[in-house]
Amino acid sequence: MKRFFVLFLFSCSGLKFELPSESPQPRPSDSTYIRIDYKEFNDSILRIQVGPDGLLYVLFKDSLTRLYTNLNYEGFKIHSIARTFYISSDRSIYMVSDTILSIYNYDGDLRISKKISNIPAYSICAFDSLRFVLSFYEKSRLVLYHRDSIYPLDTLAYEGNGILNVRKPMGIYCKDSIVFVASSGNNWVEGITLSKNSFVHLGGFSSNPSDSISKFNLPIDVSLDDNYGIFVLELNNRRFQKFNKYGDFIMVSRSPDTTIIPVSIAVSRDGKDLFVAYKYRIEKYRKPERP
Repeated sequence: MKRFFVLFLFSCSGLKFELPSESPQPRPSDSTYIRIDYKEFNDSILRIQVGPDGLLYVLFKDSLTRLYTNLNYEGFKIHSIARTFYISSDRSIYMVSDTILSIYNYDGDLRISKKISNIPAYSICAFDSLRFVLSFYEKSRLVLYHRDSIYPLDTLAYEGNGILNVRKPMGIYCKDSIVFVASSGNNWVEGITLSKNSFVHLGGFSSNPSDSISKFNLPIDVSLDDNYGIFVLELNNRRFQKFNKYGDFIMVSRSPDTTIIPVSIAVSRDGKDLFVAYKYRIEKYRKPERP
């Protein structure tokens, strides 16, 4: 009997018993963004962008500066009056004041300044130090330029041009070989390739746009992360929406302060930090970490 008991214990020592299941815990959604901070400014903000260095660039009415992601000043500043700006992938700094283009290096030294158009440009985005795109609100078109020429290389889209129809284009963003444009007059956002194909189409008209997700009411800016998360800022709805590269709706949110007017949106490359600029304020949102 004693021998049998020892054998029984040995044979049972390898058995595995199922552990009790964990009590369900709420997990934050990957598509949720929570406002974690904001900062007020004395100067009027025109546009923001997260640069390839991970810092937040802010264009005020008379200067361009950059902030750390905690919204404190980093120390860099270019004193210039410009309507719009863009940091290309090689860290060249493009600034446009109506019809004049100025290009600075990363340290803020001026390299090029020249007239590029007879009508004011509304927004700019750049692929590198050689090629850039301008949006013309007045003439409703997107035009591709080369840095060393005053003549346009190509017109990528214009009003009434089928699927490449842009009407009153406002914010634009360059990624790889695609230009994403907030076509405010059409209430949609279009991704247009340099070969003049439509990469993605977002939004459109709605009978009640303030209550309709994935529809827009005056989109004014667009920004992307490295995973092609597409963030669209709307003026009239006072909100921002996120889509994936296939055009699928992901999330919608807005500032708790619904009276302030948004002007620009920017997102970090990893998509975790989101910044929304208002006339005198920048709000920081963050994607919750999964436990």
